[in-house]
This record gives sequence, structure tokens and C-alpha cells, in this order.
Amino acid sequence: MSPHHVDPAHDTTEEVASVFANAPLILADEMFALAADFKLDQHPNKVNLGPGSYKDENGQPWILPSVAMSRRIIAEQGLYHEYLPILGSPEFRTEVAKLGLGDTGYQVKESKIASGQTISGTGALHMAGLFLKRFSSLSNDVYISDPTWMNHHGIFKSLGFNCLKYRYYDAETKTLAYESIIQTLESATSGERVGCLLLVSSTEEAAKNSQSALESLTRIEFSNPPAYGARIAATILQDKELVAQWHKDLVTMSSRIADMRGALYQSLSKQTEQDWTHIIRQSGMFGFLGLSPVVVRRLRDEYHIYMAESSRISIAGLNPGNVEYVASCIVRCLQ
Repeated sequence: MSPHHVDPAHDTTEEVASVFANAPLILADEMFALAADFKLDQHPNKVNLGPGSYKDENGQPWILPSVAMSRRIIAEQGLYHEYLPILGSPEFRTEVAKLGLGDTGYQVKESKIASGQTISGTGALHMAGLFLKRFSSLSNDVYISDPTWMNHHGIFKSLGFNCLKYRYYDAETKTLAYESIIQTLESATSGERVGCLLLVSSTEEAAKNSQSALESLTRIEFSNPPAYGARIAATILQDKELVAQWHKDLVTMSSRIADMRGALYQSLSKQTEQDWTHIIRQSGMFGFLGLSPVVVRRLRDEYHIYMAESSRISIAGLNPGNVEYVASCIVRCLQ
């Protein structure tokens, strides 16, 4: 009998397939679905204001000079793809702790810090939740900002936490809901702060025990994290010249984002009598425009401008070549 021949009497394909028959169809993540739709869109003037990744003035990804310099140093040293320790690069963890706590804070708390390199920020949240669920006697409540990223609730719900929302954005004033945040923080029970993941303990013994517990959880979850990205970051943070260049890179990015925020505000203000000052009162890579879901859908369907349904946009997606187009289309959809 041929090795590729299948005897119909013993064909178990249908039987095996039935093992997965109860898997439900899950709604796609909003931002990734948006990115997929944008990629399929063939319109020459399409604009993607969804992802939180930096783009330059030509709408292209920008490799930070500090990162390029770090890569060259690593290449000269030789790329060795050996396993990292379970908790990741010690140099990376140390430098992130200094960055997160400040030099003074790190010096005071150094012996009381437990840390572990994770797979992205999402991985840090998951590992923090896993650690708290296994080893903490704190409340089962987790407070998550509204709005937030779609996966944040899923991360903690999957671990059995009770997810509570607190208002982060004031839709009426289109600004930070400061009072709501403060009230939530004051009423919530005390918890841990997470960074990369960083766990700051009250005693050295607690830090030592937490480190061993985190190591055990990491081994079960993903064994050990990838080395290259951590090596790039650690190389930058350990070198004064590269840190100085990184600070320049941050200024380059933040300055362009601020310029585009101002340009969008100016263009909208010239074309309508509506108050758009919330755009320039906000700061950072993202901004909330305060548009209705109906307007957001029109912008996407009629003008090929993509953004989250909440009208949160990545300001970094704007550039001198599209900001006037975006503003004009917003005005048309509001008329």
C-alpha cells in the first residue's frame, strides 16, 4: 500500500476535526481589524490614524538613530542567539528599573525589587495578573481605564479577576477625567505597580521570594524571553552617548507630534466655528477628537480615513501631506 494512501474505513479526519467543533467565532480585535481593512483599501489618499506606532513626516516608519547605533554595536560584538536566563536580560532589567524608578528611587529600593523581562507590555500585564492571582491576598478587583485597549479586560478576566471600569476620558470637555481618576485611586484597595515587570517589595526577603515565584511562572508561561530587543534597549541605556541620542530622538518625535497636533487644530478652527481647543489641551502620541461613531464610520467609508470608533487617533499618523485632507473631511462629515 502506498504510504500516502488513506483507507476510507480508517479515515478519522472528521472525527479529529470534531474535537474543535465547539470553538466559537470571536469578534476581531478592533484595531487589528482596522489595520487589515486599511491594508486592503486601494484609495490613494487613505490615512491610517489607528496604530500607536511613530511615523515620520512622510508617513514612513522611523528607525531611531539611537537604535541604529545600538544595532551596529551589537553587530560588531557578534550576534549570539543563546538562551537568556528565565527572567531575561539582567542588564535590561536593571536599566528599566532605573528608568522606571529614577536613579534615586532605584538606589533606595534596589534590594527590594523583583523583576522579569516580559513579551511586550501585554505580557507584563499578564504576568502581573498571574503573580497576583497566585501569590497575593489583595482584592480580586482590577480597575481598568475607560477607554482602554480592547485586550486589557480579556487579560485579567482570563485570570479570574473582577474587572471594574473607571472614567479616564471626559466626553463632554474632551479632556482627562481627573476627578474620576483620583476618586478611583482613593477608593481602590492598594496594589502593585508593574513596569517591565517590576515588583517593589517592603523587605528584601519578600523581593527574593517574589523573584523566585516570578521565575517559576515565567518558566511555565514562555520559558524565557527573546534576547535581541532587550539587548538593543540595554545597550542604549548603559551608554551615556546613546542615552543622549535617545533623548534627542524623543524630542524629534514629540516635536513633530506637537506640530501636527497644532496643525490639525488650526485647520479645523479655520474651517468651522466649533471649539477644537481640546486637541491642543491634550498631549502625547494619541488624541481624542470627540466625534460620534457615525462620523467616524463616514470618515472611513467615504473618505478612507481610519481611526478607532471612539475617535481616538494617533497624532503620529498625521503629516504635512495629509493633515489638511483629514481636517477638511472631518468638517464635511460634521456639516
